[in-house]
Amino acid sequence: STVPDDPGRNVLPGEFKFSNNWQPHWETSEDDKQIEAFWSALAQVQCYTYQHQVRYGYVICDTGLRCFRRVAKKDSSGREISKHGHVEISPVIRWNDNGQRLTIMLAVWYLHMVAAEE
Repeated sequence: STVPDDPGRNVLPGEFKFSNNWQPHWETSEDDKQIEAFWSALAQVQCYTYQHQVRYGYVICDTGLRCFRRVAKKDSSGREISKHGHVEISPVIRWNDNGQRLTIMLAVWYLHMVAAEE
C-alpha cells in the first residue's frame, strides 16, 4: 500500500485498450459482449483508484477516452455505505474532435492537474 506523501504514488490510474477490445461508446452498445467489455475496463481502473486511494481514472484507446470519478456513496446520515463508491463517467472524448470540443490531450492534462491536487 502506498503512503499519501509518496512522490511515486499513482494519483491518476489509467488503462489503455486496443479498439478491437474496448470502445468508449460501448456503454450504449446493443452487443452484450461490448457492454461487458466496457464495464470490465472501468471496473479494473476503479479497482486501481481504490487501491491508490484516489478518485479519478480513465480508460483510453486509439479512438477515444472516457474519464471517471469515484464518488463515495453515503446514506441519509452522511455515513459511507459503499466501500468502492459509485462512478461518474465523462462523455466520450474522441481523438478526431480536432479542437471542436475538449481534446483528449487537454482532458488528460486537466485530469492530471485535478488529481494531483487531491
